[in-house]
Amino acid sequence: MSEEKRKMIAGELYDAGDDLLRSERRRARQLTHRYNHSSPEEGELRKQWLG
Repeated sequence: MSEEKRKMIAGELYDAGDDLLRSERRRARQLTHRYNHSSPEEGELRKQWLG
């Protein structure tokens, strides 16, 4: 865990441009997009994404 993520979790001021935080935001956006554009029949795949 990066120092900036630790600060974020602790509620302290942090640099949102930290490499780890940026990559985690990018992954979250990708998963959200995939989930929102999946069909209801893809229930098992959706569960994997949420896990």
